[in-house]
Amino acid sequence: MSSLTEIADVTALSDAELGLLLNQLEREERNASKHRSKLHDQIDFVQAGGFAAAGSADDQLAWLQATERALSERRRHLHLQIDALREERTQRRRTP
Repeated sequence: MSSLTEIADVTALSDAELGLLLNQLEREERNASKHRSKLHDQIDFVQAGGFAAAGSADDQLAWLQATERALSERRRHLHLQIDALREERTQRRRTP
């Protein structure tokens, strides 16, 4: 499988491939969550009036919020993939 972003048929993966892919996606989700948390801190800072750089705070806030929305969408997509892989792993464990 060449892309972690699209899982065509999880049933075609070996148990080892399934485990590796699940680990990779979980790591990617943790990184996205950390980044998202930092963005929330930055958004809170700008909203509290702590922005003091060239350009307007409104522009910076809009950029931060757009970045957070895109990252949140990516994170939701990762969760769907992780859930699908976990379900497949559970089904395999139930089947003798």
